[in-house]
Amino acid sequence: MAEPSIASLVEEVPADFRPVFLDIVALTDAFCDAHLNEEYQALCRLMAANICQPGSPVQRGKRQSWACGVVYAVGWVNFLTDPVTTPYLSTGEIADGFGVSTATLHNKSRAIREGLELVPFDPDFFLPSRLAENPLVQLDEAGGLPADPVALFREVFEPPTEDGIILPFPTQVAAKPAKKKRRKPRPKPDLLLQFRITLEHVKPPIWRRIQIKDCTLDMLHEYIQASFGWWNCHLHQFHIGQERFGDPELLDDGLDDMQIEDSRSVLLNELVPTDGIRYAFKYEYDFGDGWMHDIQFEGFKPIEKGVTYPCCLRGKRACPPEDVGGPWGYGEYCEAIADPTHERYEEFMEWRGGFDPDAFDVKEATRAMRRIG
Repeated sequence: MAEPSIASLVEEVPADFRPVFLDIVALTDAFCDAHLNEEYQALCRLMAANICQPGSPVQRGKRQSWACGVVYAVGWVNFLTDPVTTPYLSTGEIADGFGVSTATLHNKSRAIREGLELVPFDPDFFLPSRLAENPLVQLDEAGGLPADPVALFREVFEPPTEDGIILPFPTQVAAKPAKKKRRKPRPKPDLLLQFRITLEHVKPPIWRRIQIKDCTLDMLHEYIQASFGWWNCHLHQFHIGQERFGDPELLDDGLDDMQIEDSRSVLLNELVPTDGIRYAFKYEYDFGDGWMHDIQFEGFKPIEKGVTYPCCLRGKRACPPEDVGGPWGYGEYCEAIADPTHERYEEFMEWRGGFDPDAFDVKEATRAMRRIG
């Protein structure tokens, strides 16, 4: 099928969106000429036309930010950031090519992917030269895609991360193996545990002190997310001694020999010392940004009459924005938004708006924890 020309795409874009469309295409064309190929260039043009439509936020913000988001979204469909693909580019290389931060890249790309309801292998934006490897196309040819291709993808494949995951291009969809039955742990409701959780490599420190009744490690993950204010939109794992704990269905990607213990089947009372002495372990969130949390078990506490649990007792400072680039990116972010003359001030303000690093509401943290259990 012939690739649509710029002229034909312009005709599909409303008149008031055409200037931004042409600006974005000029940027993506130049990037693809320098780093990718004609197939990526054509798909980026097509995606630009699709997002330059009524109701789109594309007229707000810098053109290079949206152009970067387009390239990354097309690359996400085609696993561009997977080192086994050709061509290959890292997230940082894409962001640097447009002179924007990786935070802006993720922000714009997510808006595009959600707006267009994209999925990995999406046939509408998949490289034509590799369509024969696309399992969604094969299923379509075999009898038609289901009404919800997103559900299909999640049913057949492991969910991808933002970067770096290595997914094969299977020639056929194998039968999904039966899931192992996991035991249903029974928490001890009379045990109240206290933890202090601190983000590592961030100064001044960002921390929370929480009290929760006995539960699984997986539920502790939920409480950490709620008390800090994370969005729970990335992978996570616990590091306890030499072992890793998490959801094996998400983490067991076969890329290393280290076994993943099931955090959904391990109770806190099985891990912490029975005598209540202090005990420490780690919680890692967002493997790209690398947010490592130091967890200090501060002992068992008496359950007070009239007090509802879980609860956040104390804490300091706001949760960093998602996708800001980890502790080091967060440091630059805070420095920039505090100085209107900083070279990245406008970029960061456009990305997220106002942000108070010192803000923290212990009551809201408690409410968030109670909403999940």
